[in-house]
Order: sequence, then structure tokens, then C-alpha cells
Amino acid sequence: MLKVSDISFAMEALNVLPGDVIMIHGDAIVAAQLEGNKSKKIYNFIKEIISFLGKKGTIVFPSFTYSSTKSEIFNVQKSQSVVGLLSESFRKYDGVVRSKNPIFSVCSFGKYKKDFEYSCINDCFGENSCFGLLHSYGGKLINIACNFEVTYLHYVEQKKKISYRYFKKFNGEILDNGKKSFVETRYFVGKKKINYSMDLDKLKKKLIKENKFFVSKFGRFFSTSVSCNDFLKFSEKLLEENEYSLIKEK
Repeated sequence: MLKVSDISFAMEALNVLPGDVIMIHGDAIVAAQLEGNKSKKIYNFIKEIISFLGKKGTIVFPSFTYSSTKSEIFNVQKSQSVVGLLSESFRKYDGVVRSKNPIFSVCSFGKYKKDFEYSCINDCFGENSCFGLLHSYGGKLINIACNFEVTYLHYVEQKKKISYRYFKKFNGEILDNGKKSFVETRYFVGKKKINYSMDLDKLKKKLIKENKFFVSKFGRFFSTSVSCNDFLKFSEKLLEENEYSLIKEK
């Protein structure tokens, strides 16, 4: 059983402080442990993290749809997140706003939520994207009850201009409060002949060695945390040594 009061202790163990900007990749199974009303467990889990961060904090969840890559209309208010129940539940949380990127949208709540809401829709991983904002605000990447794999890696890959990815443009249609618009979005995609699935073991080992990787437990499930700055710093070093060091390709 996970108590509501345990959540703040777990966040502190992850080196998260009130006022921080965080992006969470998580599995809703962690909220299923929470004591209290079964129908409100996910809501209460999210509410407690927001409360912990306080008015000066910002929480971001991926709400990716990949709509433009599938020739689908991206409905900002209605298109469901395809990256899990926790993400989808956060999307519906009162006061949360959603960015308008038709491939990698994010939902946010807190001090900088408007900045994330209006982040770049023409470039998925550029300096003005939601991932660029995470970097500029000194954000922290949190994995709750899931593997240490974060989409932020693609921001680093684009920044370093690695050769196994290239820019591909997608034309998409956005529906925002009933108003249609068309947008061209560039996405730094992986070359098909390369197995570009993430493999962050080397990065994880370096972060642990330098005491930059934090681990905590939410009930039965482990969670991890690393700052965007540290992720960028150490992954850039690995990519400079071998640009294939963060993917499964050998």
C-alpha cells in the first residue's frame, strides 16, 4: 500500500524540490497502490505531486499522438495520448494545458505551463520545442515504475546532429477549439537500416558513477531521476566517443 504522505518523501529521494520543473514518464500501476477511493487513485497521485512542487513548480507529461506521421488530424482538446493511462489521466486533470505539436504534444501544469503550451510546433526537438524548454529551465527527467528511457534523448541527438537520424517533414492538420490549421513539422527520425532503439545503460553507469542518478521507491515500484543538464552533458560525451553508444546498434 502506498500512502499519500509517501509521495513527497519519494520525490525528495529523487532529488526533486518544490519549485522544480519536471517531466514524468510513468506507469499508472504505481497509482493503483495508493490508499483510498479506487476511482480517484490516479487523480490523487497526480494531485499530490502537484502539491509537492508548489505554485512555483511545473509538471510536464508527454501526451504524444504522432498524428501527423499517421495522416491523422490532431485535436488538441480530444486526441488521446498514446503513451499510457497516467499520461492520459494527467491530460484530463483540471487546469492542465496541452501544447499543439501534432507529433510530440505535452501537457503541463504550474508556473511555466503557458510556455510549454505555446512551444514550437514546427520542430519536434529544436531549441524552442518542449524539450528545449526543459533544458533551458533546468528541468529534471523522472521515470516512475518504468525503464530509464526518455524522449529527451532525441533532443540531444538532434543537437549533436548524429548521422543515424535525419530530418523528415510531415504535413499535418490541427484542430484547436474547432479551428483548423495546417502545419509542416520536422521530425529527426531514425534511418530504417539502423536499429535506433534506445540503450541508455552506458549513460546510466556514468551518471551513477558521478552521483547524478537518483533512485527512489513509490511503494513496490522503483523510480529514477536525472537532471536535463546532466543527461545532456554525459550523453554528449558518449556520443562524441561513439555516436552509436546510446542505441542498440553495435
